[in-house]
Amino acid sequence: MTRDDSASENFLYRVSLWRQAGALLARQPLTGIGLNALPIAIHGKALPQALAERSWLVMHPHNLSLQVGLDFGLPGLLFTMVLVLRTIVQRSIFIEPTNRTEYYCVASVINIKQAESQHYGACLN
Repeated sequence: MTRDDSASENFLYRVSLWRQAGALLARQPLTGIGLNALPIAIHGKALPQALAERSWLVMHPHNLSLQVGLDFGLPGLLFTMVLVLRTIVQRSIFIEPTNRTEYYCVASVINIKQAESQHYGACLN
């Protein structure tokens, strides 16, 4: 298998995963499916059970917007997007914010998601 074949398979897999995640979000748009519930929703297994069985499973949709939507629903996604856009606008026009809470909230969400994916990756190896 060449590198291009592997990349196209990876992309097709992600598109399929995004469609599944979108369908799950469409079923419960206001509340989402719950924090980190994608393995249960797709595979029907909780994380500890799947790790004990050493089965391969999808941990997240490989898309931050879909992950936030699945975790917190569309209201949570909208709130997160407003925080991100507000932070970008403030930084791009060099206005020093009087309250840095939004900036730290966005940074925390991104860091938590990054640490989470690294932790689960280490657990599965």
